Formats: sequence, structure tokens, C-alpha cells
Amino acid sequence: MFPDEAWPELIADHAPPRSLLVATEGAGRVIGYCAVHPEDGELYLLFVDPAWGGRGVRRALLAAGHDALRAAGCVEASLYTEQRNERALGVYAAAGYRRDGTVRESDFRGVPIREVRLVTSLVAGRPTSPTKGPGMTLSPASRDPRVDAFVAALPEWQQDICREVRELVHAADQEVEETIKRTTQPYFVLEGNICALLAARDHVNVFLYDGGIVADPEGIITGGHDNKTARMISIHRGEAINAEALKAMFEQIIANNRAGGWRRLKRQR
Repeated sequence: MFPDEAWPELIADHAPPRSLLVATEGAGRVIGYCAVHPEDGELYLLFVDPAWGGRGVRRALLAAGHDALRAAGCVEASLYTEQRNERALGVYAAAGYRRDGTVRESDFRGVPIREVRLVTSLVAGRPTSPTKGPGMTLSPASRDPRVDAFVAALPEWQQDICREVRELVHAADQEVEETIKRTTQPYFVLEGNICALLAARDHVNVFLYDGGIVADPEGIITGGHDNKTARMISIHRGEAINAEALKAMFEQIIANNRAGGWRRLKRQR
């Protein structure tokens, strides 16, 4: 967050037709902000106080920024983020953002950083600009209302995790479907199980139905290493999801399902 003495310059830099959007807590203290540049269709300087991470502040600022850009006539939003910031990349992926291949070298408070450009459509039903990898925005037709209800009943930080995982599995393949099994547990399927969600008291479990054969080069699997059916990723409050690694595993599980499933592939080895 910027120190108090920096606010006058910050406000001046983002004077109309630009906008500076600020999120505050009950006592009026600033807990997050972002700037909107309609001339470029860009969301700029999106920050959230780390103490408020996982409480929906970033999502609320994104929504407000999108509304401001739409009001200015923009049909697409873009932003830059540090390429190694896995948590931010995951949040933006869950919000429908995709990389467009642009990379820039920048400087933040004297520290050189490398940023990637992300884009999303602001028009309902319109796909995001082409990216270097496959991607899609989750459409209402892909959603099972029972999964909506499961997520809505969770604490907000668990909602954020489940929504991010939900978006990533749909981004892996546009034909992914949702269902409920074991009475209340959300499953994502495509020619077989891909993954399931289970909310525990202090974390969310993502069960990957890969038969233990999908490579995990980033080491994101946290449990069930010897399980013959599904391994597990436990995500605790405030932990970043390695979005690219998880999406890659979803893609491989789907490819294996289409090749006959992990059981058949194991027999062929």
C-alpha cells in the first residue's frame, strides 16, 4: 500500500477521465484500491492489504473496475501482473483473464520486475482475445446450480478457493461438466472424473482422479501419494494456488480420460 504522503500524487495521476477506486473497512481505513484507465481499457495498480486477502476485496475491486470501463464504452479489460505472482494469476484466471502473450520489464519502487499482460472481455457472451494457450470463460450453461449452492454456503475464503479451482478446470476444456456425487460433493467430469471438491474446517481439498499417473513437476500434490485412484491438494486460507500447474494437470487428466481412462493406461504400461 502507498504511504499517506503519496496519496495526493496518486489521486492526481488518476484524475478524470481516469478513476481511482478505493475499498475501505468499517472505520474508513483503506484496504485496497485500483485505478482505471479507460483510454487504454486498463486496470492499473490493483492492490489489496495482505491482511484482507481471501475476503473478496480483490474480486470487488475487479467488478467495480469492470463496471467503470464498461461505462466508458470499453469492451475489453487488460492488466499487468508480476509473472511469478501465482496467487494473483490464479485470481485473475478465475475472473476470466487470459494471457495475450505480451511481456514487459517494469520497475516497482526501485525493484525491476517482469510483468505479463492479461485480458478479458467485458461483453457478455463474447470470448476473450486469443491467447497463447487454451482458455475460456465459464458460461452459465456450464454451471450446475447445486455446485453454486455448495460454494455459496462456504466461508468467503473457501468460496474464493473453490471458484478459482472451478474456473481452472473449465478453462482446461470447454466440454467439462459439473455434477454432485456422494450427496453434496461437487465433481467435475469429462469422459470420467477429473476432480472433486471437499471443504474442511481450515482448508479445501481438491481430489485429482488421475490414478496417480499424471506428472507433478511443480510438486503441488499434498496427499494421497500412494492412493491408486485419486491424489489430493490441500489449500489453506491465504495460500496461493499454482494455477498453471493445476490447469496442466487437469488437461492431462482429461487427455487420459479421452484415451480410455487411467485404469486402461496403467494396463498398457
